[in-house]
Amino acid sequence: MHQPLLIRSHAASSAIPRRLEAADVAWATALLLRATAAHPALRYVCDGTSEVRQQWLLKQLLLLVLRHGAAYTNAPGTALALWLGPAQATVRTTPWWLLPATIWHLGWAGHRRLGRLLSTIAWLRRHGVAGPHHLLLGVAVLPEAQGRGEGRRLLTSTLALRQTPLPCYFSTQVPAQLAFYQGMGFELAGHCPVGDGPDGPLSNWGLLRPPTVYPAL
Repeated sequence: MHQPLLIRSHAASSAIPRRLEAADVAWATALLLRATAAHPALRYVCDGTSEVRQQWLLKQLLLLVLRHGAAYTNAPGTALALWLGPAQATVRTTPWWLLPATIWHLGWAGHRRLGRLLSTIAWLRRHGVAGPHHLLLGVAVLPEAQGRGEGRRLLTSTLALRQTPLPCYFSTQVPAQLAFYQGMGFELAGHCPVGDGPDGPLSNWGLLRPPTVYPAL
């Protein structure tokens, strides 16, 4: 198992995050599970707090990112940032060959809820950004490390790695996250309902960060 180490520059704030590899899947999936267990979208798809379903779904997300994009961690291994680049931002999030496994692991109802969530996210993104763009799939921080700025620092560092001057798009189903991402330069690009979940109605917000030339770390 790889240790979640960083190559650091002279200033801690400009630390270069380590890019994850296949050997990181186990611990990174466990981090995602702990960090997002109460996420309303995850609970919506997985019918509440089914840890087995959540773990399977998060592992598929991580494998998708490792295959088509880039996942990064910080020095203590307490945070992850998941990205798809301009060439990969249109990749199918549920490839056809994964559909039988999705039904098997999530059940027919979970499979349909996942499809509804993904189609809603894709529809709003098509209306919120035109042309090539970077796609931020998420930033996850362990519960005990939240509130210390670790997610903000990791996001800042990975934004700096997006060298092409293109917009960055992000979808969230957590309204409390809007202020954080708006403070990071994202602007509200749209909103639409998804459906009713175990925690009540689920909504999706699209956020867009305008094109910027990011300085090299």
